Amino acid sequence: MARARSPNRDKAYKLWIDSGKTKLLKEIAAELNVSETQIRKWKNQDKWEESKGNVTNQIKSNVTNEKKLIVKNEMEEIESSGLTDKQKLFCLYYIQENFNKTKAYMKAYECNYETARRCGSRMLTNVDIKQEIDRITEEVLEEAVINTKLLAKRIVDQYIGIAFADITDYVKFGRKDIEVGKTEEGEPIIVEVNYIDFRESDEVDGSLISEIKQGKDGISVKLHDKMKAMQWLADRMDLLPQSMREKLEIEKAKLKMIQEKHDKEMGSNNKEPIKIEFMKASERLEENE
Repeated sequence: MARARSPNRDKAYKLWIDSGKTKLLKEIAAELNVSETQIRKWKNQDKWEESKGNVTNQIKSNVTNEKKLIVKNEMEEIESSGLTDKQKLFCLYYIQENFNKTKAYMKAYECNYETARRCGSRMLTNVDIKQEIDRITEEVLEEAVINTKLLAKRIVDQYIGIAFADITDYVKFGRKDIEVGKTEEGEPIIVEVNYIDFRESDEVDGSLISEIKQGKDGISVKLHDKMKAMQWLADRMDLLPQSMREKLEIEKAKLKMIQEKHDKEMGSNNKEPIKIEFMKASERLEENE
């Protein structure tokens, strides 16, 4: 008997799609309480990356349905206003069309331009219609304020991510023994070398990376300027909770020490940002010979 398909499989895909394909697999795994390996397996088996066309159509369909639902909900809210269906539609379209009474009338009554131009102004003399338009406008403005606050929070969160970015979120490094050859007697020659292992791209927040390039000396990974991000946050301390303010001060002090050490080693006139370069083990050995 075939094994039943896990409901989390579809939930995982939906979480990934709803995030604009930006949600990390480990975050999806944590949310669904399954292993990251299982999420990665579903992603490969269901070919998430190849579902572009279907996703686009699905998004368009969702947008259309959402618009219809919004109109339906707003219509239900003004059922008790005593207005006719056409008048209710005029109120909604008047707001949507940036207070253009002619366009609003054309959409609501499906008439020609001349009729709409003449009758649109007359609609605004109706006291009930004016009151309904004022009510809807107030709701729209309240929603705009909320959206502005959410946008501000997203911007602050992005700068916090840059300010506290940790290179170990992107690479694993250390020292390990490798075999570089054999002696005349056939015994392996073992040396200890530094190693760098990059994490999978879907395991990291790529928005915090400024640049990745392959050069003659190896791979260079550059994060966004932490100091600038910290300064931006420092100028807006009132937006941060107390715990984040304290963490910011500690991080600034640590980074300042690193920068001073870097300047001392490289020279005070050096303006190059600190960057991390990775070399292959074989190249490292050749350099040390």
